Amino acid sequence: MKSKPIQRRLSTILASDVVGYSRLIGLDEAGTVSAVKAQITEVFEPKAAQYRGRIVKLMGDGVLMEFSSIADAIMFAVEIQLILKEQNSSTPDDRKLIHRIGINIGEIIVDGDDIQGAGVNIAARIESIAEPGGVFLSEAAFGQVQGKLDLNFEDMGTFQVKNIADPVAVTKVLFDDRADHMRTAIIPREKRKRPLVQKFAITAVAFVLLLSGGAGLYWSLGGSSTPSSTPAIAALEIPKKPSIAVLPFKNIGGSADVEYFSDGLTGDLIADLSKFNGLFVSARNSAYSYKDTTIPLKQIGRELGVRYILQGSSQQAGEKIRVNVDLIEASTGKNLWNHRFDGDFSDIFAVQDEIIRQTVTALTVKLDENELRRSKSVRPAQMNAYDYVLRGREQNNQGTRSGNIESRKLLQ
Repeated sequence: MKSKPIQRRLSTILASDVVGYSRLIGLDEAGTVSAVKAQITEVFEPKAAQYRGRIVKLMGDGVLMEFSSIADAIMFAVEIQLILKEQNSSTPDDRKLIHRIGINIGEIIVDGDDIQGAGVNIAARIESIAEPGGVFLSEAAFGQVQGKLDLNFEDMGTFQVKNIADPVAVTKVLFDDRADHMRTAIIPREKRKRPLVQKFAITAVAFVLLLSGGAGLYWSLGGSSTPSSTPAIAALEIPKKPSIAVLPFKNIGGSADVEYFSDGLTGDLIADLSKFNGLFVSARNSAYSYKDTTIPLKQIGRELGVRYILQGSSQQAGEKIRVNVDLIEASTGKNLWNHRFDGDFSDIFAVQDEIIRQTVTALTVKLDENELRRSKSVRPAQMNAYDYVLRGREQNNQGTRSGNIESRKLLQ
């Protein structure tokens, strides 16, 4: 009888455990077990659904998870730590449930619903050396998201870990203002999707009504005669401080070859606005999910949890550029201000600075001189260097081997 071939695949693995679990068990066994279970069901599970991850298995104080995207895994981990930090703020120091998280991308062995292999082992070892409340990444994981996430990172050097022959290079996520901007609401399980029985019943009733010519009755009971091609996403809570999302700028009248310019302009504006403590800025990857869509701004504002939308277009022809920008109140569609600029490519940094200044002024954000100074763009000695950076960033964002090779050439 032939044995089944070993199934392998490349995947993103996340390992998490509770710091000082044995000590906590010694203090209060039943209470600790109950509290950890509550964290899993009330925080880990809903956030895993949001970021398209799955819990592979629970190991007492630990959780092993798998994600199809390294960016999703990191965003999940950052949010988890932010939520747990908030929950722990009202807990006595000796009873806090603090997790440490390690993330790796590598080859795994699939065994039914379980996963094993070197990729899993490295994630577990990185988790073991992670700081309490921190998120540590392997070199492979960090390489996939470098320059793609609106987060700051710190190189922690290399570590010799148990049962891994070669030293492991580690990078940690910095929990600063940028990380704070990643926080989104927890969507309860019942709001994420209907129970299977309820979904089946609704589908069956709709099918019968349609067959019997009762489509009008079905839609009046809560259906839609013009269902949207984009599924609805639960609305997020609007932060108390001014909040904004910068939607991807449209590339007007240009070919796909200059798409990198509009994407680069968008990314720079997001990064610059994120430097203001008094302003909540939606993460780049969240805003980019609305690229080339026709979803109403009111809906986008609800789904991203922001009050204002900054959108615009750019056009480049040789050394000449044209940039149009609109700041809109998402709930009403009211245009707070608009800006049009025609000039040379070398003036793009002045344009960015003016957009930032007018935006924070319109949102009545208190201008701190240090923040304003940090947000100002520094003009490079050679503008073609900036152009190469934009091109290299665009190639890197493709997440392909050929794109990474071309990106390295451009950046060099």
